[in-house]
Amino acid sequence: MKLGAGTIYGEIKTLFDRGWIRTSEDVGRKKEYIITEEGKKVIQSEISRLRELFDNGVRITGGGKF
Repeated sequence: MKLGAGTIYGEIKTLFDRGWIRTSEDVGRKKEYIITEEGKKVIQSEISRLRELFDNGVRITGGGKF
């Protein structure tokens, strides 16, 4: 999969605007970002959602062997 620069920078802006990442204190020539506590909460929530989705799929199909 190839993502264009516009796609990546658009997503970074969205994450930043939502307060899920912030710029690093040691910003040099390249921008570096750090996940915020709110961002960590969002990730944990998404992991829980995906785990439930996966567990439901295993339950519905009767197994988890791939």
